[in-house]
Amino acid sequence: MNKSVDKYKGCLVGLAIGDCLGAPFEFKSAENIQVYFANHELDMIDFSMFNETFPAGYYTDDTSMMICLAESLVKKGFDINDQFERYQKWLLEGYATPYGRDSYGVGQQTFRALRSPLLELEAMNGFDHKAGGNGSLMRCAPIGLKYENYQEIIEKSLISSYVTHNYFIAGWCCAVLNLSIRLILDGNEKEIIPSGIIKLCGEDLPEEIAEVLNHNFSLMDIYHGKISGFSLDTLRIAFWSWQTSESYAESIKKVILLGHDTDTFAAVTGALTGCYYGFDSIPTTWTQKLLNSDHIIDLAEKL
Repeated sequence: MNKSVDKYKGCLVGLAIGDCLGAPFEFKSAENIQVYFANHELDMIDFSMFNETFPAGYYTDDTSMMICLAESLVKKGFDINDQFERYQKWLLEGYATPYGRDSYGVGQQTFRALRSPLLELEAMNGFDHKAGGNGSLMRCAPIGLKYENYQEIIEKSLISSYVTHNYFIAGWCCAVLNLSIRLILDGNEKEIIPSGIIKLCGEDLPEEIAEVLNHNFSLMDIYHGKISGFSLDTLRIAFWSWQTSESYAESIKKVILLGHDTDTFAAVTGALTGCYYGFDSIPTTWTQKLLNSDHIIDLAEKL
């Protein structure tokens, strides 16, 4: 397989499979997850919610919203109104879900933003401190795949985040993830990418984000940071796992073992490590179970 195509496919499929693997453990304690893995290998499993059993390979809002964004970029270029409309169609009609019905996993901030009939452009200023969750970080990877200019990636990541998560920290987390993806595609080794992002962003980079990028993760065998659905914490978790893992599968298991928002931790991590190690590094036993995998692969190739 062409090396570049392998990384594009690895990014989106890696995100989706991370979502699928992490979803059954969402909001379970780290202790209970450790007990599970003492007797089981990491694999896609059925999971139940709201008295309905979802099969192995079923993905949640992380992947559905990523698909909406990827489709929008492929079909419309960068059009935030189209992005917003696709997210609403997902929420209200089940568009881009595994079976085309019943959206699953919507976060409170995403729901608040999408219940408005129209995108409120005048409010997209990055100042809503209540909108700092990881709901835009989980979906943003297609921007890093589509655009090559680093400054353009930053600008589009911020704007696209603000469609639902109008806080500068959430937006900059998206920018950092997408810059990482682009730097991977440009052939950079993972060890130098954090410092490379700091140089690219200069004084525009928020201090909180720079602190994450400056951290020496090689010294953190066990994760000691805050574990939460805040975008900055999720970015830190993903970078820790990426920088301290030697394979896609290892990186995903490490973040699931942390507990809490396991599907999004694994989706964001999976976008990074899937891109870095490539599609062919993801176990075929997982890729074969992923629902609608052909469509996700097609979007990656079109991007």
